[in-house]
Amino acid sequence: SLHNDDGSIAVPGFYDDCKEPPAAELASMKAFPYSETEAKAELGVSEWSGGEPSRSHLERKWTRPTIEVVGMGGGFQGEGIKTVLPARASAKLSSRLVPGQTPHRALELVTAHLQAQAAKLPGVRVNVSELTFKAQPYYAPADSPGNAAATRALRRE
Repeated sequence: SLHNDDGSIAVPGFYDDCKEPPAAELASMKAFPYSETEAKAELGVSEWSGGEPSRSHLERKWTRPTIEVVGMGGGFQGEGIKTVLPARASAKLSSRLVPGQTPHRALELVTAHLQAQAAKLPGVRVNVSELTFKAQPYYAPADSPGNAAATRALRRE
């Protein structure tokens, strides 16, 4: 699994290099007019899934790393049913990295974790293919020109 029972990322070392947002940004998040209770009611959920339980929902949503399965394939895909076990299966993963993390190191950690998990299952092998597109994590302060432009645009709507 990529996640622990509490929703945090299970990959050893994945959080090690994460830098905290500046104190002013954390204070701004705490002062942001947001009600988790109202947001859950609006979305029709009783609990948030994923993330570090020790962090607020906004911290998890805006400033913390994520990893998720965004695609899966394997086995019989045609109409009807077949009672066969697939010889191959695949999954596409995506991760939001934060300042301090690098795509190269994150890939190393995830690969090692998946290979360690596969080693516990007879006959299971993991092959990791790296995509060519990678982006370095970036933190945009709330008062950055880009965020200021987005705020002006949203206020016009």
